[in-house]
Amino acid sequence: MKKTAFPVRQVLLASIVLPVLALSATNAPPVAAKAAGTNAPPADVVDVPAATNAPPAELRAIVLPPPDVAGGIPVGQALQARASARAFSPHPLSPQQLSDVLWAAAGTNRPNGMRTAGSTRNFQAVSVYAILEEGIFRYAADTHSLKPVAAGDFRKLAGRQPFAATAPLNLLYVADFGRMDVGDRERQMLCLGVDAGLMGGNVYLQCASAGLATVIRGSVDNAPLAQAMGLPDGREVILAQSVGLPRTRPLVAYFSWGGNTRRAARAMAEAVGGDLYEIKPAKPYPADYQECVRQAGHEVRDGFRPELAGPLPDLSKYETVIVGSPNWWGTVSPPVAAFLEAQDFTGKTLAFFVTHGTGGMQRCADDAAKAARAPLALTGSWTGNDAAALGDAFAEWARRAVDIRP
Repeated sequence: MKKTAFPVRQVLLASIVLPVLALSATNAPPVAAKAAGTNAPPADVVDVPAATNAPPAELRAIVLPPPDVAGGIPVGQALQARASARAFSPHPLSPQQLSDVLWAAAGTNRPNGMRTAGSTRNFQAVSVYAILEEGIFRYAADTHSLKPVAAGDFRKLAGRQPFAATAPLNLLYVADFGRMDVGDRERQMLCLGVDAGLMGGNVYLQCASAGLATVIRGSVDNAPLAQAMGLPDGREVILAQSVGLPRTRPLVAYFSWGGNTRRAARAMAEAVGGDLYEIKPAKPYPADYQECVRQAGHEVRDGFRPELAGPLPDLSKYETVIVGSPNWWGTVSPPVAAFLEAQDFTGKTLAFFVTHGTGGMQRCADDAAKAARAPLALTGSWTGNDAAALGDAFAEWARRAVDIRP
């Protein structure tokens, strides 16, 4: 019999509610809130209490595009690719990527309101919130949209690890203990944790299928998060999950005659896990300082661009490119100018630094931007003595460069 490989998203579309912890599953409509006399909707459509945290007028609801249920890779390949990652590109997710991730977590995949992730006795007692750079939103499965909760960048509250503060998306899995009617608090927490884990597992497979990076976490600042989200008593963030495009290794390219720029570039590449590329002229400069100064002066005056040795790096593999040069006669060294003119920096974050005696930046940054035909996102300059002593300063500057959003 011929085997059929189903893409991950079609499997999510066809998922059914399964027994969880030996508790019977049901295809009954979502269970209403336990309080007598109420007709509360499922947890994902419960409005944030206006008295505690009314949605701000400046933060608008986000209507998501329909999930792409036909794309993706076969389930086996997604399982093979599934992994946790803790380094994220500063690029935001596209509307389609955001839609697919949220639908995988808690979307509706059948007309009767059933979900992509199973839940204990179909209580649907775990809802999903999304923290984006612009604010906190609550995911509404019935309309496949994000409802505004609080404006502002709250990502640093989404986890104690530094990457949570810059990840484009942090999902928060919020447990409603009032909906989980299974016994004592310990049993409730166990079932709610399983339900949240099923949702996070779906997100892992979706991210593996779509080439996104993700990691699920239990460490969150619950008290400030609850306050920012306006969570009433009985609701609690029990898991968080960071999602984003995987961060590519940055490129650190440099030319160095005396070694100062080389030391700075190496410190930067080591700090950010970058690839190091040395820009070398095909014909080396004189080893004698005075002879090199005279030759460089003639080349700068004449606008000379030396032939470069070796193949140039493929910039398609990089989002961030850091370029370093010594200050020669007030401007970029000719080898670096030749490198910048030969490359296409479209869509890249380009950072530039110089090392110098006492001249500072002078025309270097302006001339580098002109040669690259691209704006410089960050510039820095250090003396030769600094290059030998300020490893931490170079590391911090390089980290700032890779965190810049193009």
